[in-house]
Amino acid sequence: MADGERETEWLRELARLKPARFPVALAVRTFLAAAVPLFLGLSTGQFLLGLYVTLGALMTTTADRGGAYRTRFRQLLVTAPLGALGFTLGHVVAGHGWLTVVLLAAVGLLSGLLSGYGAAFSLGSMQMLVFTIVTVGVTSPLPWWVPSVLYLAGGLFTALMLALESLVDRRRPERAALRSSIVALAELSAASDDGDAAAFERARQKLTDVTTTAYRTLLDTRARSEGRTLQADRDAVRLAGISEVSSALIAAHAAGQRTADATAWLSAMAEALAKRGSRPPSPPEVDLESTQTLRRTLELAEAIWPRDRALSAATRSIPVVTSSSPAVARAASETRGPGAVGRATPLPVGPTAQPAGASVLSQLLVGRAVVTSAVRLALCIGIAAIAQHWVPGDRSYWIGLTVALVLKPDFGSVFARAVQRSIGTVIGVAIGVGILALVPKSELAVLILIIAILAAVLPWSGQRGYGLQSIFLAPFVLLIFDLISPGPQTVDYGAQRLLDTVVGCVIVLVFGYLIWPRSLRSSLPVAVADAVDAVAAYVRGATVAEAPDPAAGAELRRRMTGLRRTAYRTLSDLRIQLQRSLAEPPPASREAKAWFPAVAAAERLCDRVTVYAQNRRRGGPQPDHEAAEAAAAELEALSRLARATAPRPGRWRPDSADDASGPEATLDALERSAARFSAAVETRA
Repeated sequence: MADGERETEWLRELARLKPARFPVALAVRTFLAAAVPLFLGLSTGQFLLGLYVTLGALMTTTADRGGAYRTRFRQLLVTAPLGALGFTLGHVVAGHGWLTVVLLAAVGLLSGLLSGYGAAFSLGSMQMLVFTIVTVGVTSPLPWWVPSVLYLAGGLFTALMLALESLVDRRRPERAALRSSIVALAELSAASDDGDAAAFERARQKLTDVTTTAYRTLLDTRARSEGRTLQADRDAVRLAGISEVSSALIAAHAAGQRTADATAWLSAMAEALAKRGSRPPSPPEVDLESTQTLRRTLELAEAIWPRDRALSAATRSIPVVTSSSPAVARAASETRGPGAVGRATPLPVGPTAQPAGASVLSQLLVGRAVVTSAVRLALCIGIAAIAQHWVPGDRSYWIGLTVALVLKPDFGSVFARAVQRSIGTVIGVAIGVGILALVPKSELAVLILIIAILAAVLPWSGQRGYGLQSIFLAPFVLLIFDLISPGPQTVDYGAQRLLDTVVGCVIVLVFGYLIWPRSLRSSLPVAVADAVDAVAAYVRGATVAEAPDPAAGAELRRRMTGLRRTAYRTLSDLRIQLQRSLAEPPPASREAKAWFPAVAAAERLCDRVTVYAQNRRRGGPQPDHEAAEAAAAELEALSRLARATAPRPGRWRPDSADDASGPEATLDALERSAARFSAAVETRA
């Protein structure tokens, strides 16, 4: 690739749209959330009241991220009150001159800190910040408490629609997550059989993502339960079976073994789950003793469709599933409460003990990255509050809204979102102005219908990309503003929205991105160190000395399963972070691209450990424990070096890989560790 193409590659990443299916059920609920309250307000002559209900219903509906219905209801109990709190905070903050600027920045800081407590708090705190800014900028004729109550009424309308959907939806999230895992296993098996290394890597990453969703559902079930249930135990057995099949497929791929029988069986299982059918017939005349992958697959089928009641008794001895995966731990933390059962806890590397008070305190504290992002958000919100007094025009609170939506701490690349929002708003404003020119304000019913259609498209466009979502969001907001403006004439806020969006994005890029050291904007070396630590723990777990009795041996195998899942999940998260960084301008995009080979090397080492662990269970060679420990220690030393070496802010260059903790040096160290691990497990017969 030529140098010029490398320099512009980040632009292609910036414009790339993600593949996504149109979420029909969510689109229908979003359409109703926008249309029903507005039409009721129009028919009763209380359009402003209907607008506030629409805001509550629409914001809580678009915040739906799927999953088990009880999880979604519980998320609604977090997001709706936080959004309603924004109206109250706005009333308290407004009208105090320069003190209002300070108070708005404080709300921004609070919103950023709350984002560290899970997805529900992140979405709810964003809504809180947005409606605080809107309330400060808009004088409402209603009493201060009415908007909050109406917003909660909109959240209640969302809950009603979600409840009705749960009654008619036969595709339960738990079954859908299980089927997605089986489909991913079938794709992994097919890629292994084809011998396509690139397809195998993609299939393995997909399997990691879908099984994480399944574990979220299981952990949610455990967290809300007063005790253990048979269904939860069965889900644990099934997920453990999926993990076993995955490991067997990785081992088969490394050994060059054919997996066509497993592929056909897994495809039949996925089809049966899709049709809510019974267990498919077992393949005839198969030597299960010589086909490890197919044997594991049939054991998984037995867990999904037990032929007798033996599983009911067997699953009662299955311990609570735990995981040290950060993603899974965050999923469980959203459902944690006093006395919660089955919470996700890290698998200990050695004997540990922690006082109960310290454990509670550790759950309340947030990390340095969350605090830094919250400070950046507060700074930019304060600057936006100052800027809106100097920007000409009406309703310049849109500057603060742009800052809040672009700079939200956990929503991806700041630079990419700022550029995408600017471009998307330009296109969206043009669409909105065209609609207002064609449809007069007297045709309220037609305008409400158009607003509802735009709202229905927002969930799909958001999945495809932030820029595409901005294209549909801009005309939606313009039409809302036009309807609530007094008088029969259309008010053109298009030019004002463009100016406010550009000013807000400039504030974000300068004060939320450029002035901060690169080490605070990009923590790739630290993320790589976390992944290397997870791989080192997996190496230790796979080469630990055998337990003296069967019970202890079973516990060690369960522990190793958790370590394997953590290693692959951490590497998958790192890949996502690198992919996001590719949309940043150089040097961030070049740095992200440079780290990819090291991540691939760590994944190859994980595969090697998985293959060895599978072979060892079947009577393979015992490891050289000293050599294996040396390999793990070398990985941990590499991790410590990456954390200790502070990158020079904003000065990363391709030749900086010569540094001790650079991408090329990390790749070399990982390759040496992989060779040392291979020697440790191959020296003894």
